[in-house]
Amino acid sequence: MFLMKYILVIDNDLYNRAGIHSYLISKFSNVQILHDITLENIKKSSLIIFSFPLINNLPSFIFLRRYYITKIICIVTNPSSINIKILPTGMNDIILIPKNITLQKFYNIVRNSLNDRDRMTNNNDGVCNFCTQSYFSPQQYNILFRMFNGQTVNDIARELMLSKSTVYSHKYSFMNKFKLKTTYELYLFWMLLNKCISEKCSSALSGAECSSGWVLHLASAAVFTTASGES
Repeated sequence: MFLMKYILVIDNDLYNRAGIHSYLISKFSNVQILHDITLENIKKSSLIIFSFPLINNLPSFIFLRRYYITKIICIVTNPSSINIKILPTGMNDIILIPKNITLQKFYNIVRNSLNDRDRMTNNNDGVCNFCTQSYFSPQQYNILFRMFNGQTVNDIARELMLSKSTVYSHKYSFMNKFKLKTTYELYLFWMLLNKCISEKCSSALSGAECSSGWVLHLASAAVFTTASGES
């Protein structure tokens, strides 16, 4: 007897959602499809299929990533238009697929993702992956934190007793490290990283213990503009 698996399908188009539902239950005898975005459903899902625009629905995407740390299939109009490099390294397991993908390819991706979930479950210690990596040097964090809280370069330099060129140098060094081309991409990366660190994390960030307090500092400052019209 096969263990029942759950797939959470998130799509604001009724016809798309019904089509995905019908296809999946016709192909997988041990799969139950979920549609309600509840914490319980997110946590028990073996796979999430996310058919919203990735950039335009960041709050929904961030909420999913906060409680779900394995495979997410994101259906978009044009996958090549999404710069996956702007996402934190720990989030690069997102699978972007086009809306016009063939059914056979879609089936193969879903099947492989479910199998990957089985392998990952045995190794999952319940701690998110995002803050196990050292993203910032202490100085970079101090500079970026102030920058995205509205301080000018002059104010930052004066407060940290640095030259303006040093402030810029730290900013662009961090951008180059993660191949971020614009300040918008840097801002998006920063916001995603802050939001995606789970409250239960006890891992270290640059040698210091993660604190839920610093995760919240920038929440009220988030003003996202549409980087792409693609859905």
